[in-house]
Amino acid sequence: MKRRISRILAACAALVLPMGLPAAAADDYPALEGTLLGRITILDTDYYDSWAVDPSLGPGDAVFGDRSAERCAVAACPDFLTGAELLLTPCDAKNSDADQAVVTAAQDLVLYVGLDSRVETPPAWLGGWTQDAQVLTTTNDVTFVLYALPVEAGRSVTLGTNGQVSGCMNYIVAALPDGTPEPAAGDVNGDGVFSLLDVVRLQKWLLRIDGTRLADWQTADLCPDEKLDTMDLVLMKRMLRTGVVPGIEAPAALPCFTVADGLFDQSNTDTLGLRVPEGLETVTVWRADDASDHYCNGVCLAAFGGKLYCQWQSSQTDEDSADTHVMYAVSSDGGRTWSDAKVLIQSIGDGYCTSGGWLSAGDRLIAYINFWDNGLSVRGGWTYYMTSEDGENWSSPQPVTMADGTPLNGVFEQDPHVLANGRIVNAAHFQDGLFVCPIYTDDPTGISGWRKGAFTPSGSGTSSTEMEPSLFVQQDGTLVMIFRDQSSSYRKLCAYSRDNGVTWSRVQKTDMPDARTKQSAGNLSDGTAFLAGCPVENSLRSPLAVTLSADGRHFDRAYLLRSNESDPALMYEGKAKRLGFHYCKSLVYDGSLYVGYATNKEAVEISIVPEASLT
Repeated sequence: MKRRISRILAACAALVLPMGLPAAAADDYPALEGTLLGRITILDTDYYDSWAVDPSLGPGDAVFGDRSAERCAVAACPDFLTGAELLLTPCDAKNSDADQAVVTAAQDLVLYVGLDSRVETPPAWLGGWTQDAQVLTTTNDVTFVLYALPVEAGRSVTLGTNGQVSGCMNYIVAALPDGTPEPAAGDVNGDGVFSLLDVVRLQKWLLRIDGTRLADWQTADLCPDEKLDTMDLVLMKRMLRTGVVPGIEAPAALPCFTVADGLFDQSNTDTLGLRVPEGLETVTVWRADDASDHYCNGVCLAAFGGKLYCQWQSSQTDEDSADTHVMYAVSSDGGRTWSDAKVLIQSIGDGYCTSGGWLSAGDRLIAYINFWDNGLSVRGGWTYYMTSEDGENWSSPQPVTMADGTPLNGVFEQDPHVLANGRIVNAAHFQDGLFVCPIYTDDPTGISGWRKGAFTPSGSGTSSTEMEPSLFVQQDGTLVMIFRDQSSSYRKLCAYSRDNGVTWSRVQKTDMPDARTKQSAGNLSDGTAFLAGCPVENSLRSPLAVTLSADGRHFDRAYLLRSNESDPALMYEGKAKRLGFHYCKSLVYDGSLYVGYATNKEAVEISIVPEASLT
């Protein structure tokens, strides 16, 4: 990995661009950072590059930083350990005869060490730990015996030697928060027990009697629907009488959102029965001709310094060919006319580049570049960034980095979404292969500090079933990420987060039709949630529509942006080129919704709709 990154950085430095990459100090071994594990100081620096943090342990995850998941991954682990923060140790560090690392807890936690069961004599430093009855197993048929140690916030724990070198693997490390006991069911007054006082308190609250407060409303949500009503009061009274907590099971995940019945007329293949919104305009930013490239896709939009910027990937003939590079154009009149196309970046190292989106960060415009690395064993890549203060002169590309300082080993698949509190939420397809995971950072520039959210994708092989996500925010602040379904259900998949992107629900299938393509989500200025895409029950990426919901929970309005009748004929043949409106992304700017897309993958076009026409 270290050689791979060094090779890429060297290639970046060789580009003829205004700024170069900083040289890395040979003796610089910065500490890693974990959400729970806190500061992780690596003592055995011989294996420094193979230490890493995985924010959510689960089946299929690699357990060692120097072994791929194909060689050694989690096969089964105790339910309580699923989702734990995992410290990937180097397997080869079992050869070390000195302490390996020091963990300084960021909060109260329980630290777990999994010791290979073939280690005949556990190392002395585990003497004060408690052996758990359950074990973790890996895909190469190794069993790890678990040892637990409660650790207070700020306390440091030294991870010593493995205790044995031959015939075994190194230990693994994980952490879970050491939380307080779950509150008693029905205890809405917060006194630690459930009694008649709680029933009276809930009844007063439902009657809206002044001064009535609930210490923890969720303890009374006995009919688990994320709200309190008379049904919960009835169940609470029954619980008081019988002493038995009601046995109503909560669903695996609450529905992310619903879609109004009959909203789309699937028998009308031209328009889906939708009307065009008032004031709709469609402009062409760039179109292929005999003297230019014949392929384009991945249209991304941004506003910066009173101008609009449009980015896309371009190649002579085929999708993802060796000559694929990133272009951009600029508009000074709200997107009605555009400059000639300019090359943003041609290549990085041994691979090709595609569009990764934008972020307007104060006095800088950040351009993200996806670099698809030919040196990887399976298809995948890295995310780079370039910055500009004037939209014309750009820095040389540098790696976007994770919270531990390592390059982000994945490609961006949606523009970063800046929340009201300043946090930036995004998603990437991570190596090995393309496995989607939501990510977040509190760095306002969006170029560092990224962390993976706790999320479990489905699928196997070289990619997840969930692909190409986008994001909107519901009225109550819940984040909803939607995904293309690679299993061809022709429905959008979704997951939600109620903690600003740190943890995510299980993925579920929605009622939103989808042509198995990237769909752009977001919120209008008044908070209305929208989805722009092709809501059809087949693979034809047409017509193009925008669907809206006032609260993000029920989508009941939709408008037509482009119809089959407006889809021109294909001018040039090429790999993965076909009719339709492909891979749209959106921007809300100056009172209008801008939806950019690649028509037939040979024209960069934008549909512009006044927000007033969508409310």
